[in-house]
Amino acid sequence: MGRDTPYQNLYHPARFFADPSLRRFLLHSGNVAAHLIKGKIELPSLEPSELITGEGAVVTYNGTREGANKAREIRQVQLQTSV
Repeated sequence: MGRDTPYQNLYHPARFFADPSLRRFLLHSGNVAAHLIKGKIELPSLEPSELITGEGAVVTYNGTREGANKAREIRQVQLQTSV
């Protein structure tokens, strides 16, 4: 349009510096991936019987990793197998 605007530098394609931006992105992505894998591999130390009423956690049940919560009204442990 031929006019200068305060946003001209913001939308200019040359403002992206690949080296520092890409390096920072890869470092953060690698860190997130490492924590995700560590969390999926790690076996929880809790058993369903150790849950406090109203508490939910990842527990070990029959040797597998499961999600469980202990209901407030009903005094039993409910297991969810989609963890």
